[in-house]
Amino acid sequence: MNKLDGRVCLSIVDFRLPDMDGMTFISKMREKFPRTPVVFCTSNFCDAKTFNWLRNILHVSLILQKPIEPNIFLHQLEGLLPTITRVERDEPTLVNMAPANVEAIKTAAEKPADKTKGKKTEPKTAKKADKKAKKGKEAKSKKEGTEKFAAQKAVSTSSYEEYVKQKEEFERVEGFELAGTASKEQLEQEAEERWRQLPDDLTEPEVETNESLLVQLQQMRRKLETEARIRAAQLELRKAIPPDWEKLSESIGSLKSQPNDQLLRKDCEGLAHRLRGTSGSLGLSRVSACAGKIENCLSILNPDEDQEFLWSEVFRALADGETSLRLAESMERNESDKKGFSVGNVLMLTDESKFRSAISQLNPYVNADFVFAKSATDAVMKASSYRFDSAVIDLSFIPAAHLPQLTRELRMISNNANLALACFANDGEIPDSSALSYLGISATEKFPADQEKLESTLQKLAVSRLNQQPRVLTVDDDKVLTSFIQTILSNIGMNVQALNEPIHVLEALEDVQPDIVLLDVMMPGLSGFDVCRMLRDQEKWHTIPILFLTSKSDPQGRAAAFQSGGSDLLSKPILSEELIARVRAQLDHSHSRRMTQTIDGSTGALKKDMLIHRAKETLAESVKNKQTFMFSLLRINNFEQLASYGLFSQMNVVSVLGKLLCSRFTAEVLRGRWDDNTFAVASACDDKEAALAALQSFSQEVKQMAFMLPFADKLDITINIATAVRASDFDSIEKLCKDAEAKLNS
Repeated sequence: MNKLDGRVCLSIVDFRLPDMDGMTFISKMREKFPRTPVVFCTSNFCDAKTFNWLRNILHVSLILQKPIEPNIFLHQLEGLLPTITRVERDEPTLVNMAPANVEAIKTAAEKPADKTKGKKTEPKTAKKADKKAKKGKEAKSKKEGTEKFAAQKAVSTSSYEEYVKQKEEFERVEGFELAGTASKEQLEQEAEERWRQLPDDLTEPEVETNESLLVQLQQMRRKLETEARIRAAQLELRKAIPPDWEKLSESIGSLKSQPNDQLLRKDCEGLAHRLRGTSGSLGLSRVSACAGKIENCLSILNPDEDQEFLWSEVFRALADGETSLRLAESMERNESDKKGFSVGNVLMLTDESKFRSAISQLNPYVNADFVFAKSATDAVMKASSYRFDSAVIDLSFIPAAHLPQLTRELRMISNNANLALACFANDGEIPDSSALSYLGISATEKFPADQEKLESTLQKLAVSRLNQQPRVLTVDDDKVLTSFIQTILSNIGMNVQALNEPIHVLEALEDVQPDIVLLDVMMPGLSGFDVCRMLRDQEKWHTIPILFLTSKSDPQGRAAAFQSGGSDLLSKPILSEELIARVRAQLDHSHSRRMTQTIDGSTGALKKDMLIHRAKETLAESVKNKQTFMFSLLRINNFEQLASYGLFSQMNVVSVLGKLLCSRFTAEVLRGRWDDNTFAVASACDDKEAALAALQSFSQEVKQMAFMLPFADKLDITINIATAVRASDFDSIEKLCKDAEAKLNS
């Protein structure tokens, strides 16, 4: 420790040291170097408690996991050291400070600084003169930076404690202490002076009592009419903002790859400046603030230095502005109280003329594509050649006796095993609730079909297929960015969960069970590269697609992303179309591999581990929504007897029954294979009796099936059903499984 003299720019500390552990070393080091950036290296991934201690108590800048890869290590250290960038007037620009603070110091810099007079000394040699001039310039710059900071903060800070806090942050980033700190009395004097300079007309006007009620009503009417006209004009002019914002995003993306293009940079600044004023005038204050933040950051960018923090702030503001524009569009359509949802591709077995009007009046935020079929045969052919997420059946198109066969054929098609079904019918044509549940129909409505009925049906179908949606986990400390990603991917039918505390990534993986992970590269105290390497070391997650999100798309950054185990890389600013395309490409690539991990190949039902995991989620939802939760085991009777006909015959019976099970019940019902001769069904329902009747319908259908086996004319197969029902909010899935097994074996 005694050898650490002078200014230390960076300290890299390993956990295992000869005389003490690394955490103890850092604790002692902080006594002498309280603001020096520290990188902590360890062989084990830190738990949440250790991570918080390192970050919040010892102020460790970055925690790295060994083994250290040289190329990745160099990439991780970029931007860690504080840097002072000299721009015009040689004022200090805080590279690692928020743009608002940078702008404040720039504003202060516009004020003329006091010129100090000193005695001129002629140097003896040119070398000494240069050295002394350089030293004097640094001292003058440091003094001017101190004066500018003190002057600006004395005016803008509302409390002395806040002033001291901002001063300490400035010192930490710049690496030197400020002189001439303003006292509390000086701050109060500045605040009082500013208050005296406020205009007198800010006082609340007195209410005029001599004005008649009629005049007040006339004035109110004129005011409302004027506001209505202004509002109408605003809504019309706002239509030009989203295209300009998209143009700004594309231009900044080009500027990121061509930082030395000064003409492009000026164009970006000009567009951001125009959006700042226009959107503010049109009532889009949040968009205006984001545009102003972008303009400020672009004005102080230096292409000759690595200013990753400023680029991150620019991309964050772009995402925040686009999210605000989407919200504004939603409110303008008076749909802020109706959350958009995605149904995907919908097969409509009906006459198109019955639904043409209802479809044309649907809420624009209902994401659905409709394909019409003219008959049951046509519907099966279309389902065989095209993937559908839902189907709506007109019961007047087919006889009631053919409905079970049609639903089974639609579900048995390999790409539509979890098809969500709904039906429209005339009075007297709708089957009873138990039959509907068994056939897998989640929603029913009566003709005539209008916008409200169709939208309600589609919303029920969207809910019923939640378990089948791709699961996306996005890991980023930026809540604005994760919210933006959730909005985009949720709109195309994906179940997106956000994690803003990356230290809890392992727990989040177990809870979400994602199909893909979106991972930011730069996060406070933790590198996305290390998180990726840790996941690749886990047997359960070593094949999961990992898509890196980064503002660094240079060759070194891309190489580091792939060396750490990334599947793909997405550069910021994130464009909606590119995000969707890359996520879908990774999901398609990993679909077959994921299917082998979660789906039983011979039956198409869920494997036991995945069934239990999803049943836990369904159980929790049933408690939340006050529904009945049922867990049932369905065992094939005389299964050992089937072995006498050969293993192939035994497995063929299991396969046929498993596929039949998957073709029945509604899409939200979980169906899995429990063991060699037992299946399991788990569901949350509102009608317990209808659900039990649906299980008995399955038993009856199995009993009526004919299995032709070698050396036997016909073999009758039956099943035994045991059901456990949640009795209290504290029942666990493990308890319900044991109860069902006990009933089955009794």
